[in-house]
This record gives sequence, structure tokens and C-alpha cells, in this order.
Amino acid sequence: MEAEDSHFLRAAEYFETGVRLDPSKADLRHNLGKVYQELARFDEAAGAFSQALRLNPADQESAAALGN
Repeated sequence: MEAEDSHFLRAAEYFETGVRLDPSKADLRHNLGKVYQELARFDEAAGAFSQALRLNPADQESAAALGN
């Protein structure tokens, strides 16, 4: 595992904790999706972006990440 991957894994843990603590925060879900993309966890990234978009339909970045 590269050092960069370990940083993204740590970031994923932080954002996952944030989502558990406040599941209504679309920005946490969006950022979690970005981290999952970096880790090549694309299905999980799509899920995080979808949830972010459900919470904030005006989230153009999450929509773009989903190809919308």
C-alpha cells in the first residue's frame, strides 16, 4: 500500500464517522464519494454521491460525478 492510499483510507474513516454522526450533511457524503473514487471504490463512491444529491438536489458536483 502506498503512503497516499493510507491517507485516503484515513480520510475515508473520518468522513464515514462524520456521516454516522450527522447523516444529514450532504457535503460529508460528497467528500466521502471523492475519497472513495481515489481509492477506486467506485460503487461506494456512486452511493455516496447519490446520497449527497438526495440530500442536496442542487449539488452539481455530485451530479457531475454521477454523470448527470
